[in-house]
Amino acid sequence: MMCDISPRLSLFVKAYHQMTNKRWEDGDCLGEIERTNENCALIAKLEDEALLFPPDPKALIPKSGEFCEIQLQPPRSNSSFFSRSLDDLLNYPTHLHSPPETFFVADTDEYHPSTTQPSTLLRGYLDTIKFIDLLKSLSDHFDSSTGHLRFVFLQREKLEVQVRYLKKDLRSLLCVDSLETVLTEKVHAEQRRSILKRILLEELQTIPEENRFSALLNRLDYIYQRFLDNYQLYVSEFSFDSIFKDISNKKLEYILKLNKNFSEIQNQLLAVPIAALLAWSQMGKGFNIKNSLVFLTSLVFAFFMSMLLRNQKASLGAIKEEINDQLETLKSDYVALSSRFKKIYDDLDDRCRKHGWLLVLVDISVGTIIVAVPAVLLFYYSILQMWVNQF
Repeated sequence: MMCDISPRLSLFVKAYHQMTNKRWEDGDCLGEIERTNENCALIAKLEDEALLFPPDPKALIPKSGEFCEIQLQPPRSNSSFFSRSLDDLLNYPTHLHSPPETFFVADTDEYHPSTTQPSTLLRGYLDTIKFIDLLKSLSDHFDSSTGHLRFVFLQREKLEVQVRYLKKDLRSLLCVDSLETVLTEKVHAEQRRSILKRILLEELQTIPEENRFSALLNRLDYIYQRFLDNYQLYVSEFSFDSIFKDISNKKLEYILKLNKNFSEIQNQLLAVPIAALLAWSQMGKGFNIKNSLVFLTSLVFAFFMSMLLRNQKASLGAIKEEINDQLETLKSDYVALSSRFKKIYDDLDDRCRKHGWLLVLVDISVGTIIVAVPAVLLFYYSILQMWVNQF
């Protein structure tokens, strides 16, 4: 159902619906129409409104069952506009940012304004127009003297955005109303504008100017979420970027601590095979004082290495506890954002787990090399000596 539609546009659409075998030539619509009483009266009105070329005189004479060809000239002004499709409407640069007061889209058969729900594409177009109006209030300068609207945003750098887009870029922009609301609130008004302009600069500065607006439409939901995150942190006297940077730096500190935790015993671990080799080489045949002392020395060495490894395990546990405490603090202070930092802490937890297993493996290896092997050798040589003595 249409409302406040231009009479000329309504008249043209009515004739368009009555035509058959329609075709387009040089912007005009040609086709055939039956010469009924109603249609002949319609043709006369079209002629009065200068919406068609002068028809064949017989077109004004009713004769049911007979058809005549007419050539319509669609209304295409700022007050009323007939478009074959949304692409046809967007071919006019001014319509990219300023739609006609009333218009009709033929391929979807819908008016604007209308009391009926618009199609998805038309909804996307109307949302885009509303978003453009929002950018006019946000930008530091805008100009449409060339037909194409251009926005200028002044932040750390100058950002220019030219309004260029195609039908394929249109979609329902569900966040436009919400964005309009938060930008018109008086509390922190300038800070809100500054945050959004900074995000626009970061997201669009590397994109060629002619593609920036279409990229903006595609990324708008993400940009809006970034805006909410940054504003929420601004209210807490932080910025999302500084928090992220701080957590990334802490991650690096924890990685260095974990690496240091293992590197501190690397030199001692290098001594393990050397000590084991010396112990094995000193083992003689039989169960004697020398072999017993070598074995006892191996036990003492293994004990100290075990103490060192347990000390490193305790240090690793302290690091892991510190990481968990920081994660819990983050969850309580920034409930809405904690999930976005989860991957960093998952990586750290994985590193802690791997370091823990590595220390366990080293502990087992030390026990095997320093204690088990000499014990086996001592037992072997003792049994061998007993066997020799028997024979």
